[in-house]
Amino acid sequence: MEENDQPYNIFRDQKFWDALGGTEEDDALADFRETDAGAPYMWMLGRIILDFNYAEHQLKALFWGYFSDSFEAGHALTTALGSTTVTAILRDAVKRSGEPQEVLKRIDFAGQAFDICRANRNALAHSMTVERYDDDSSVWIRASRKLDYHQTQMKITLKDMFRVSREVAETARFILALQMRRNMLIRGSNVLPDLPDYYEKPTRLISKDINLANEAKKLGLHPSGE
Repeated sequence: MEENDQPYNIFRDQKFWDALGGTEEDDALADFRETDAGAPYMWMLGRIILDFNYAEHQLKALFWGYFSDSFEAGHALTTALGSTTVTAILRDAVKRSGEPQEVLKRIDFAGQAFDICRANRNALAHSMTVERYDDDSSVWIRASRKLDYHQTQMKITLKDMFRVSREVAETARFILALQMRRNMLIRGSNVLPDLPDYYEKPTRLISKDINLANEAKKLGLHPSGE
């Protein structure tokens, strides 16, 4: 590849749009997700989802360590359980296990941190579309739990995405440290690693509910478009 050559991008290939019956201007490149400015957001979204999957796996592995020393048996226990249920049962199991209070405190912290990471991951991953807000931020839009003509929006910057990614990774490492310590205890190790240090608890992304009917009325339009 020559120094000034750009990697092939199907969205900039006119043959692609000819086959679809459209043009670059009125098809995918009109969507913020397919622009050069939107690409970093999509990359970070993928990273957040993968890191969260890892954190969720470690949480369930920690759960297995308090109910069974068999991977297969532990996996069977969590297959039908959601993460919220796993977190609640895990806390009760740790209390009954006779673990030191400092372990229980860290389990509580891990559960709270994980819940926030899950809420942020879901808010991003369940968004239906992403639009440019300004040069430094984007708007993530998903369906609202309220009545028709409502949607939930979040104003997100790349800095926000990196923060969420970092928080998910830190939570995964914290849970992994607890899980490894539990495994060593089960195996009868006489020397256990130190408990993981606390870190700054994750923070939820801010979202707001938008009444599209009201917004349409401000423009003198009927919400149905009539």
